[in-house]
Amino acid sequence: MANNDHTYPDVHCIIDEKNTVLGHSFILQERMPQLFEENPAIKKKKKKNPKKANNIEFIKSEQITVEALQRVMVYAYCGQVDYRTFNPSKAIEVIRAATVLKVERLNQMCQKYLQSSLNIENIYKLLKYADHMNVEKAKQICMEFALGNADFFTSASAESLGFKLYQEVTALMLRAHKGDKPGNATNEIQVTMDDTIVEDFKRIYAANATKDITFMIQGTEVKAHKAILLDHSTELNALVNQTDDQSHKISRTPGFISLDEKHSEVSAPAFEALLRLLYYSDEELDMVHACQLYMFSRDYNLVRLSLLIEKVISNGEIAVNNVIPVLGVAFNYLMNENPELQNKLKDQGMKFVVQHVDKVDFYPLGKMASVIATQILQQVQQVLTPSWKTLLECASQASASADVLVPSGPPPPADLPPPTLAEEGSTSEDPKAPKDNKKSKSTKKKDQTTKKKK
Repeated sequence: MANNDHTYPDVHCIIDEKNTVLGHSFILQERMPQLFEENPAIKKKKKKNPKKANNIEFIKSEQITVEALQRVMVYAYCGQVDYRTFNPSKAIEVIRAATVLKVERLNQMCQKYLQSSLNIENIYKLLKYADHMNVEKAKQICMEFALGNADFFTSASAESLGFKLYQEVTALMLRAHKGDKPGNATNEIQVTMDDTIVEDFKRIYAANATKDITFMIQGTEVKAHKAILLDHSTELNALVNQTDDQSHKISRTPGFISLDEKHSEVSAPAFEALLRLLYYSDEELDMVHACQLYMFSRDYNLVRLSLLIEKVISNGEIAVNNVIPVLGVAFNYLMNENPELQNKLKDQGMKFVVQHVDKVDFYPLGKMASVIATQILQQVQQVLTPSWKTLLECASQASASADVLVPSGPPPPADLPPPTLAEEGSTSEDPKAPKDNKKSKSTKKKDQTTKKKK
């Protein structure tokens, strides 16, 4: 992100009357807290009004250049050094600024760069500049190079270095010749400090107290920092910079910013996933949220988010809870730009719906554009049983004007024929059970006794 005037900076680092480097306290307090601590290089000014900017004025004798401080700020915001516009002289200046401000990892990065950039052609110039800027660590690195390349230093070097500095180099070489060589003269400088930018920006994202903008997403408040969002795209900048009147017209809730009807399907968890990506490059995004953010990413020209969404829905596993949102993306006219992915999503999605029609959640259809919902229903209609076609036709027509309600269970079975009444005289016994026509012994005895009496 940028730290310029239109991102509402509240920290002014003053180099001189004409040069000021801007920043944001909510970032610098986390990434570079030593900027606000006691430091002999900084003139302290009491801040009478907490709403006014923090003015941090550097003492001129510290020789901190504007460009060096800007590079320190860039490092604070993104954790990197732009080596494309770097050179050894600038590295010496940044080492100076990083030393004064105690930014250790940046200091190591610049020292490593300087060491790897030294050669016979530039050593005189850089050694002299390091001495002039009073950057002891840079001077030491140059001296060590001189020690390792003593054959190239001649009496002519005195003209380039100056008499005093040439004496220092000569004395170092004499000590080395006597065996008093610096212990780390040949060691390659390593960056040993951990890169904490992700952890730092996670804490910044979690710090609701410093957030200065609130979105209303499906009835849920989602807070953010304006400065984080402003430079990602012109379209997002326009959304963030809505006035209260504009916000009132859109959301009917003064003080909040809501998304328009076109993006009403974006849920609060999906929007929070977007913010995590913008804050600290978190690419954890499930398929449902990816589908909800698809149109938003395209309309607000968030290229990185668009690429992530296509990656997620292309590699993700289709399930009953996401197949309809995935088909919504597949049938979106913007997906025509990627016909290979579009056909893949349509094919996989439609097959899944047919195989799991009794379990698929059709509710998301009601939140989609009626054209897309109708197209999906028409495709489903072509492969389902005739008994379902009539119902789906009605649902397809209703989707243009109201929420689509499609039953989530299987179609009701056809009416069964009424049970056949038992014939007259029939019994409830099992017809397959064997019938025993023989009388039992006790019954036979009774019959015989009766006959004798007669």
